[in-house]
Amino acid sequence: MSTAMKALGKFHFVPKMLGTLLVIGLTLAGIFMFMGCDDEDEMPQTSSIHLEVFDPDTSGSTQTLDLNTMGDFPGPGDMLLSEHHVYQVSSQQYMGRTITRIQFINATPAGDLFFLLDCTLSLSDGSFHFTGGAAFSALMGAGADFPIVSGTGAYKDRSGLVHIKAGNLGSLGSGFFITADLD
Repeated sequence: MSTAMKALGKFHFVPKMLGTLLVIGLTLAGIFMFMGCDDEDEMPQTSSIHLEVFDPDTSGSTQTLDLNTMGDFPGPGDMLLSEHHVYQVSSQQYMGRTITRIQFINATPAGDLFFLLDCTLSLSDGSFHFTGGAAFSALMGAGADFPIVSGTGAYKDRSGLVHIKAGNLGSLGSGFFITADLD
Protein backbone atom coordinates (compact mmCIF):
# COMPACT_ATOMS: atom_id res chain seq x y z
CA MET A 1 0.00 0.00 0.00
CA SER A 2 1.37 3.37 -0.94
CA THR A 3 2.12 6.01 1.65
CA ALA A 4 -0.59 8.22 0.14
CA MET A 5 -3.20 5.48 0.62
CA LYS A 6 -1.98 4.89 4.18
CA ALA A 7 -2.29 8.63 4.90
CA LEU A 8 -5.82 8.77 3.48
CA GLY A 9 -6.76 5.63 5.36
CA LYS A 10 -5.95 7.33 8.63
CA PHE A 11 -8.56 9.99 7.85
CA HIS A 12 -11.39 7.79 6.60
CA PHE A 13 -13.70 9.34 9.20
CA VAL A 14 -13.24 12.91 7.83
CA PRO A 15 -15.93 12.70 5.08
CA LYS A 16 -18.44 11.27 7.58
CA MET A 17 -17.56 13.94 10.13
CA LEU A 18 -17.89 16.72 7.54
CA GLY A 19 -21.28 15.37 6.49
CA THR A 20 -22.46 15.26 10.10
CA LEU A 21 -21.19 18.78 10.76
CA LEU A 22 -22.94 20.02 7.62
CA VAL A 23 -26.26 18.49 8.74
CA ILE A 24 -25.89 19.97 12.25
CA GLY A 25 -24.97 23.38 10.82
CA LEU A 26 -27.94 23.46 8.47
CA THR A 27 -30.28 22.36 11.26
CA LEU A 28 -29.02 25.08 13.62
CA ALA A 29 -29.23 27.70 10.87
CA GLY A 30 -32.85 26.72 10.22
CA ILE A 31 -33.69 26.91 13.93
CA PHE A 32 -32.12 30.36 14.29
CA MET A 33 -33.87 31.61 11.16
CA PHE A 34 -37.21 30.30 12.47
CA MET A 35 -36.68 31.96 15.85
CA GLY A 36 -36.03 35.30 14.13
CA CYS A 37 -39.17 35.20 12.00
CA ASP A 38 -42.11 37.43 12.87
CA ASP A 39 -45.60 37.61 11.46
CA GLU A 40 -45.65 38.36 7.74
CA ASP A 41 -47.94 41.33 8.18
CA GLU A 42 -45.93 42.95 10.96
CA MET A 43 -44.78 46.43 10.07
CA PRO A 44 -41.27 47.41 11.14
CA GLN A 45 -41.06 49.95 13.92
CA THR A 46 -38.79 52.75 12.88
CA SER A 47 -39.34 55.46 15.47
CA SER A 48 -41.72 56.89 18.02
CA ILE A 49 -45.13 58.14 16.91
CA HIS A 50 -46.70 61.34 18.26
CA LEU A 51 -50.34 62.14 17.42
CA GLU A 52 -52.53 65.08 18.37
CA VAL A 53 -56.21 64.82 17.48
CA PHE A 54 -59.39 66.51 18.63
CA ASP A 55 -62.67 64.71 19.36
CA PRO A 56 -65.53 67.25 19.14
CA ASP A 57 -68.57 66.66 21.33
CA THR A 58 -70.94 66.96 18.36
CA SER A 59 -69.16 64.84 15.71
CA GLY A 60 -70.85 61.47 15.49
CA SER A 61 -73.23 59.61 17.72
CA THR A 62 -73.47 59.19 21.47
CA GLN A 63 -75.79 56.92 23.38
CA THR A 64 -76.35 57.18 27.10
CA LEU A 65 -77.55 54.26 29.18
CA ASP A 66 -79.08 55.30 32.49
CA LEU A 67 -78.55 51.96 34.21
CA ASN A 68 -78.75 53.02 37.84
CA THR A 69 -82.21 53.32 39.33
CA MET A 70 -81.75 56.93 40.48
CA GLY A 71 -82.41 58.53 37.07
CA ASP A 72 -79.55 60.98 37.53
CA PHE A 73 -77.35 60.38 34.49
CA PRO A 74 -74.42 60.34 34.72
CA GLY A 75 -74.19 58.39 37.94
CA PRO A 76 -72.58 55.22 39.25
CA GLY A 77 -73.47 52.28 37.00
CA ASP A 78 -74.45 54.44 34.02
CA MET A 79 -72.75 54.01 30.65
CA LEU A 80 -71.95 56.18 27.66
CA LEU A 81 -71.23 54.74 24.20
CA SER A 82 -69.96 56.92 21.37
CA GLU A 83 -68.54 56.91 17.89
CA HIS A 84 -67.01 60.26 17.00
CA HIS A 85 -64.94 61.74 14.21
CA VAL A 86 -61.48 63.01 15.15
CA TYR A 87 -59.56 65.84 13.54
CA GLN A 88 -55.87 66.71 13.40
CA VAL A 89 -55.27 69.52 15.88
CA SER A 90 -52.92 71.56 13.66
CA SER A 91 -55.01 71.51 10.45
CA GLN A 92 -58.49 70.58 11.72
CA GLN A 93 -58.61 67.98 8.91
CA TYR A 94 -60.51 64.70 9.39
CA MET A 95 -58.18 61.93 10.66
CA GLY A 96 -60.40 59.02 11.68
CA ARG A 97 -62.76 58.09 14.48
CA THR A 98 -62.99 57.01 18.09
CA ILE A 99 -65.19 54.22 19.38
CA THR A 100 -65.60 54.73 23.13
CA ARG A 101 -67.29 53.09 26.11
CA ILE A 102 -67.36 54.91 29.43
CA GLN A 103 -68.64 53.16 32.56
CA PHE A 104 -69.30 55.53 35.46
CA ILE A 105 -68.31 53.84 38.71
CA ASN A 106 -68.41 56.24 41.63
CA ALA A 107 -69.56 59.72 42.58
CA THR A 108 -67.98 61.74 45.37
CA PRO A 109 -69.92 63.96 47.78
CA ALA A 110 -68.17 66.95 46.14
CA GLY A 111 -69.76 66.02 42.80
CA ASP A 112 -66.80 64.44 41.02
CA LEU A 113 -67.39 61.30 39.01
CA PHE A 114 -64.96 58.42 38.50
CA PHE A 115 -65.15 56.33 35.34
CA LEU A 116 -63.56 53.51 33.37
CA LEU A 117 -62.72 54.23 29.74
CA ASP A 118 -62.26 51.83 26.81
CA CYS A 119 -61.48 53.58 23.54
CA THR A 120 -60.22 52.65 20.08
CA LEU A 121 -58.72 55.37 17.92
CA SER A 122 -59.05 54.23 14.31
CA LEU A 123 -56.92 56.01 11.68
CA SER A 124 -56.09 55.30 8.04
CA ASP A 125 -52.83 53.48 8.89
CA GLY A 126 -54.22 51.35 11.73
CA SER A 127 -55.84 51.64 15.13
CA PHE A 128 -54.91 51.41 18.78
CA HIS A 129 -56.85 50.77 21.96
CA PHE A 130 -56.38 52.52 25.29
CA THR A 131 -58.11 51.93 28.57
CA GLY A 132 -58.07 52.96 32.22
CA GLY A 133 -59.80 54.86 34.95
CA ALA A 134 -59.86 58.53 35.92
CA ALA A 135 -61.89 61.26 37.56
CA PHE A 136 -64.03 63.51 35.40
CA SER A 137 -62.45 66.53 37.13
CA ALA A 138 -59.03 65.42 35.80
CA LEU A 139 -60.27 65.63 32.20
CA MET A 140 -61.62 69.11 32.82
CA GLY A 141 -58.35 70.18 34.48
CA ALA A 142 -54.82 69.04 33.64
CA GLY A 143 -56.03 65.93 31.81
CA ALA A 144 -55.72 62.19 32.41
CA ASP A 145 -53.38 59.52 31.05
CA PHE A 146 -54.42 56.10 29.74
CA PRO A 147 -52.13 53.24 28.69
CA ILE A 148 -52.21 51.95 25.12
CA VAL A 149 -52.85 48.20 25.33
CA SER A 150 -53.02 47.01 21.70
CA GLY A 151 -52.83 48.14 18.11
CA THR A 152 -53.04 47.21 14.43
CA GLY A 153 -51.19 48.34 11.31
CA ALA A 154 -48.63 51.04 12.08
CA TYR A 155 -49.51 50.73 15.79
CA LYS A 156 -49.10 46.95 16.12
CA ASP A 157 -46.82 45.84 18.98
CA ARG A 158 -46.36 49.40 20.21
CA SER A 159 -46.91 50.69 23.71
CA GLY A 160 -47.39 54.16 25.06
CA LEU A 161 -49.74 56.62 26.67
CA VAL A 162 -52.71 58.67 25.63
CA HIS A 163 -53.37 62.00 27.36
CA ILE A 164 -56.94 63.35 27.22
CA LYS A 165 -57.95 66.88 28.19
CA ALA A 166 -61.16 68.83 27.66
CA GLY A 167 -61.01 72.01 25.61
CA ASN A 168 -62.15 73.96 22.56
CA LEU A 169 -60.72 73.95 19.04
CA GLY A 170 -61.84 76.76 16.74
CA SER A 171 -64.89 75.99 14.62
CA LEU A 172 -64.99 72.41 15.93
CA GLY A 173 -66.17 73.70 19.31
CA SER A 174 -65.82 71.86 22.60
CA GLY A 175 -64.53 68.34 22.99
CA PHE A 176 -61.40 66.48 23.98
CA PHE A 177 -57.78 66.84 22.93
CA ILE A 178 -56.25 63.37 22.55
CA THR A 179 -52.46 63.23 22.50
CA ALA A 180 -50.83 59.84 21.91
CA ASP A 181 -47.17 58.92 22.22
CA LEU A 182 -46.29 55.42 21.04
CA ASP A 183 -42.90 53.69 21.24
